[in-house]
Amino acid sequence: MVQIITQTDAPYLSQLGADAVALFATRDFQAIADRFGYALAYDRSPALAIEQDYQSALTKASGSPDRDEASIVIKYFQPGNTHLHALIECVILVDDETPLLVELIVATSGKDLFVMLEDISPV
Repeated sequence: MVQIITQTDAPYLSQLGADAVALFATRDFQAIADRFGYALAYDRSPALAIEQDYQSALTKASGSPDRDEASIVIKYFQPGNTHLHALIECVILVDDETPLLVELIVATSGKDLFVMLEDISPV
């Protein structure tokens, strides 16, 4: 499942990032999967894949963070023949100390514009 959206302006996309950050803060992996889906789920259920990749990213994260605060940054792709429109980069702090990068991608499929969880990784 992915979330169909109607806008690509920075405030709207930032709010989507904030919504994802809030869901990660509560570790509600099912709600994240239900709202955003997961591009890297492959043959796993999206909720389970998100939880496994979240735990893997935590395990790989360094003990001394490069970043010590959360952030949401919107980056736009150049117009062209690609179906990608924007990237929402969210740095979350797990337990107020371990930074992880959560990336949401904004793309088109047919006539629909959607946002999907793209990746979870150590910063």
